[in-house]
Amino acid sequence: MKNHTKNQGLASAFGAAAMLVALLVGVPIALWAMSGSPIPSSLPSISEILNGLTRGPISDAAIVEAIAIVGWLAWVAIAGSIVLEIGAWIGGRTAPRLAFAGPIQPAVRRLIATAALLLSSPTFSSAAIAATPIPVVLVEHPLPAPVATAMARSVVVMDTTSAVVSTTAPKVHVVQRRDTLWGLAETHLGDPLRWTEVFDLNQGQPQPEGRSLQDPNLIVVGWTLQFPDDAVGLDAAPPPVDEEPADHDEASSEVPEPPQPTDTSGPAPTMPIAPSTTPTTTAPIATSPPATTSPTLEPATPNNPDVAPVQTERGSDRTLIELVGGGLLAASLVIAIDRLRRVRTRQRKRSATKPLSDQLQATELKLRHGADLEGATRLDLSLRALASGLQQRDADNATIIAVRLDAGDLEVLLDKPTDLALEGFESTGDSRGWRLRSGVDDAELRRLANSATAPLPSLVTIGLADGDPLLIDIETAGVLTIGGPEDQSLPYLRRIATELATSTWTDHLDLVTVGEPLGDISGSQRVRHFATADEAVRHIELIAQSTGDQLDSAGHTSTVRARIADDHGDGWIPTILISSEPLGDSHMTMLTETIRPGRGVGAVLPGPIPITGWHALLDGHALHLLPHNLELVTVSLDADTASDIDQILTDLTVDQPSDAEVVELRESAADDLMSIFDDSTIEMDVTLHETAPVQEAPAEVEFRVLGSVDVIGIAPITRRKSMEIATYLALHAPDGVTDDRIKMVFWPDEVPVQRTFNTTMSMTRSALGSDSDGELFLPHFATSGQRFRLTDKVTTDIARFMERAEFAKRQPSSEARPLLEEALRMVRGQPFDVGRGYEWAFAEGFVARASIAVAEAAHRLATLALDEGDTSQAEWAANQGLLAAPGDEALYRDRMLAAKQAGNTPAIKLIMNELCEAVEANEPYDQLDPDTVALFESLTGKSARALNTGRNRN
Repeated sequence: MKNHTKNQGLASAFGAAAMLVALLVGVPIALWAMSGSPIPSSLPSISEILNGLTRGPISDAAIVEAIAIVGWLAWVAIAGSIVLEIGAWIGGRTAPRLAFAGPIQPAVRRLIATAALLLSSPTFSSAAIAATPIPVVLVEHPLPAPVATAMARSVVVMDTTSAVVSTTAPKVHVVQRRDTLWGLAETHLGDPLRWTEVFDLNQGQPQPEGRSLQDPNLIVVGWTLQFPDDAVGLDAAPPPVDEEPADHDEASSEVPEPPQPTDTSGPAPTMPIAPSTTPTTTAPIATSPPATTSPTLEPATPNNPDVAPVQTERGSDRTLIELVGGGLLAASLVIAIDRLRRVRTRQRKRSATKPLSDQLQATELKLRHGADLEGATRLDLSLRALASGLQQRDADNATIIAVRLDAGDLEVLLDKPTDLALEGFESTGDSRGWRLRSGVDDAELRRLANSATAPLPSLVTIGLADGDPLLIDIETAGVLTIGGPEDQSLPYLRRIATELATSTWTDHLDLVTVGEPLGDISGSQRVRHFATADEAVRHIELIAQSTGDQLDSAGHTSTVRARIADDHGDGWIPTILISSEPLGDSHMTMLTETIRPGRGVGAVLPGPIPITGWHALLDGHALHLLPHNLELVTVSLDADTASDIDQILTDLTVDQPSDAEVVELRESAADDLMSIFDDSTIEMDVTLHETAPVQEAPAEVEFRVLGSVDVIGIAPITRRKSMEIATYLALHAPDGVTDDRIKMVFWPDEVPVQRTFNTTMSMTRSALGSDSDGELFLPHFATSGQRFRLTDKVTTDIARFMERAEFAKRQPSSEARPLLEEALRMVRGQPFDVGRGYEWAFAEGFVARASIAVAEAAHRLATLALDEGDTSQAEWAANQGLLAAPGDEALYRDRMLAAKQAGNTPAIKLIMNELCEAVEANEPYDQLDPDTVALFESLTGKSARALNTGRNRN
């Protein structure tokens, strides 16, 4: 399609150029041949003119001469228009209108715009392509390179008044990945050259995040573009939501700013995926710089809610993806953060509910907004499916050079051709490449993966190719040196180290670090820091020798082959050395002599091109990867963001007890089984006082978050952002939040223009509507003390849950049990069980606090039921609590006690195995609480050593 579009565009350009030449040169030649020179040799007298007009019929010669005169006048208008429009095109300005040219000048203008495509063709001007302003990060996909330059230039001379403007509901298209104006015009208007009409219709129109179309090269996924009425394959835009005036309703002291054009200067990158054995002359890339209250579940509020939080002061000109170091790294970090919170929740650590500071919340929101969780999952499954397929086909020794993730589809590049055909994969058209077959879903991938070992544990993102992450295996590369200024190489190394320490597409790997810290990755279970280079290099030598001997003994040429062959050995875990400082010549010599590609060890460090190995040369945002001559775009992790990430992980880390402490705790627990109960159990024994029944304020609307997020009492809120904001406000009732807080949470990458913010809040108010008394559920900002807050007619399921749970604490068992059961029936799943969005619920601790609240209520009901001998209710309560807090050990202990009381001792082992599997799957580096192990051994009289208790990890 791209070649077809390109050829069609160039053919149109040739036609336009030929037409211009014919008009400028061919017309005067034809007129001269027809009537001679337009300039007469002598002027007629007045009497001769009068005689000619009054005597007889006009001669044929006179008619021909009159037509010629009109033709010459038209040619003058054409020539003048051509000169003016070409001059305007060259100067990048709009040409003045010729008074006598009429419709001729606009027609000439379009011919020149079309002919300009020739100047962007590689055949005619490689320099034109090099100057094409194609953004790399913000733009999901640029316009085809052959037309981009002409479009960027010709747009300045387009007559916007000639655009087709519909007076009815316009037909619209929401921009998808890889869309271009050229391609959309070809698809929906039948003519790619009509892209100008689409541009004219949408130029300057505000888009949801506050920007607007200013450059034909820059269209962003999610934007809504209007099309002329004759467009096909598109639906009319839905009728607009009745909006209330937003001039002074919201926080409108700021004057709305007009959208600013995005700077897209810089040469277009070239990103070949195929390796080359000869040096290339591709110039380095230069991209533009990027632009419900309750006693125990109080909503997290800013430390100082009346002060605007820090927004994008640090690096406001960079994109979100750069701030978080890439979508795959962000996904790995989000998964790590969630794992740590689960551990705290499972072990009932109260600090799990403590909200992070405003700055750390802002960073976590950026991580969650930038995280490519789906991509990380697809990458992991695809790699395992690849390994499983290679194992079944007894693959030859072709080496994987690089892996590219393109919209969730894996593309693999090999170092040499192969004729293998793997299930689920297809050829890329090159004998060295495989691509995941189109349409393979996650379920099919899991079947193909067949629980295979991760084949490339040290796979890491090396850069972006055409906006997609390109990954290489450090173990396969052997030694990877980083060249370029320190202010570029250090953030780049920091991102690589952080991704290797947290990546989710690996089973395990060992990182050895030396030099200045690259972040607090030393807290990772994968990392070991050495004080000196001597120690680090010596460690690598020992590992290389040991792994080499093991490979030779097993008859494998590489650890990748051993993993694919499913010969686990000791897991074939690679060890990667990462240094933030250049190593001396002696150390470099030792490394290059020791490290053999693909045999268990690798190194990433600053330095020159190694004798053997790979080299990444950094130049601004450009990266040139040797020896394969790949031109990529760098993705780094700045020090400020890394520091925030370190603090988040530190705040959430649970210190594990030492082996001696574990033994002491287990012995203590075995002596007194009742010690398994937490403080909430003790609260039952306090003196009970008579209390009135639960009193709830009458509510008409309820937002439910104990499971999937929805709302009852009003019509569904279909606009996603409005639904999120309304839920956020419901959970922050009755105090509400400031406008600055909402901006930070829902526009984490950049502050929205006031017009966009006001419209969004107005649409949210309209979606919520009014109560039975005619009062708005979301009052106006100015009438609510300069805060956004919902009325008391709006509640949440978690608020109602907490009212019952807290009230039950002060009641005798006979009254508490029905109250707790009523509360637990509200639980439908894990809190905020949504596929996308609601990142703030994690960052502000709502998810953790809700999970712990449900787990504690379930544990208390189970305990009360067991005291009364009701094992059925105890089992139900524990299982209901596990819906919201999977892996909660107190609830698993309740289930074991219920099984023991019911006389079903064999079920205790099944319950313990279920817990071990849950911990193994979600927290592979964590261990079970000693109380849990002690209880199991006491109830069964058997040792827990035979169980997979997560205690012995490689």
